Amino acid sequence: MNLPTFTLLIVEDVMESRELYRNCLLTDGSCEYNLLEAASVAEGLEFCQTRSIDAILLDYLLPDGDGLKFLEALAAQNNRINPPVVMMTAYGDETIAVQAMKLGAQDYLPKHKFSPQLLVSTIRGAIENARLRRQLQQSQAQLQAERERAQATLEHRNQELHSFVHTVSHDLKAPLRAIANLSKWIEEDLEGTLPAAAQQQMRLLRSRVDRVQATIDGLLHYALSGQTDGSSESVDVAQLLADVIDSLSPPPTFRIEIAPMPIVTSNRIRLFQVFANLIGNAIEHHHRSDGSIQVAVRELEDAYEFSVADDGVGIAPEQHERIFGMFQAVNPQNRPDSTGIGLAIVKKIVESQGGTVWLESQIGEGTTFYFTWVKHI
Repeated sequence: MNLPTFTLLIVEDVMESRELYRNCLLTDGSCEYNLLEAASVAEGLEFCQTRSIDAILLDYLLPDGDGLKFLEALAAQNNRINPPVVMMTAYGDETIAVQAMKLGAQDYLPKHKFSPQLLVSTIRGAIENARLRRQLQQSQAQLQAERERAQATLEHRNQELHSFVHTVSHDLKAPLRAIANLSKWIEEDLEGTLPAAAQQQMRLLRSRVDRVQATIDGLLHYALSGQTDGSSESVDVAQLLADVIDSLSPPPTFRIEIAPMPIVTSNRIRLFQVFANLIGNAIEHHHRSDGSIQVAVRELEDAYEFSVADDGVGIAPEQHERIFGMFQAVNPQNRPDSTGIGLAIVKKIVESQGGTVWLESQIGEGTTFYFTWVKHI
């Protein structure tokens, strides 16, 4: 049977000690040793520079220095991966042993506890631990290289997606704008002679164009909703909600109550989009212009649980899962101009941030949407 062979360097100035260590190691029946012997720090370091060594047995007291000096010099030789070092220490040298471990020694052996079995097991343990560390370092390096490749691929695809979004936005919306403008010009050219029914058809045409444009915008927002530069900032959620409400311009008779809100570390744009869609839906699909919305928050261990509750017509339980899908409008009979994309965007953003979204609602009892937003410290 072929046994593994290891090259071991013994750095010891006392010949009798070197012979003792050599004889002990040669009794190890699980492997074979190619033994190198050095009597000084300088001689030992020269071996380390010129030979491939699997482990070093190092005495503390040497004629041209000590084991700590050897370890410092060995660490300074950055041209190769240093082999594991086991230092031999005298009785009462625990402090020296601690210093040796800090300088890179793998283990130490007190001479007063020396035995052949302990020497063999310690050297083999040092060699095996060094092998496992090398494997771990190689695995970590491979994993890091994979991560860097994946990140580069993701960034490239994100750039392609943004380019595609801008192209689609221009190529699809430009002819729609032309159709809308053309209908206005026809009305202006035929002002006073165009029948009322034809005027109504022109207005209907433009409303359909507006709906298609809104659908395109929704699709583009959905495509980009999972994309983020990963940047986070300190966000005052109360101020963010004030900005959301200002952008939505709800009817003056509509009441929106905001509970005390936290300051979070978050991607502001994504959180703004979630609240804008939820509050916007609650306003648009409400059956009264004097409805009310309550926005609240509950702090969890690793996230915030936000809620947006309204006193509208409610949503039937069998529709709760469906409405998070694409083109699944809430109460489409009340808002035929709805694109049915807003809640899909909410779900995609929240889940991309590590959270979840759900709702509680019954017909005639209003609706409450909940979503969790993971804390980033």
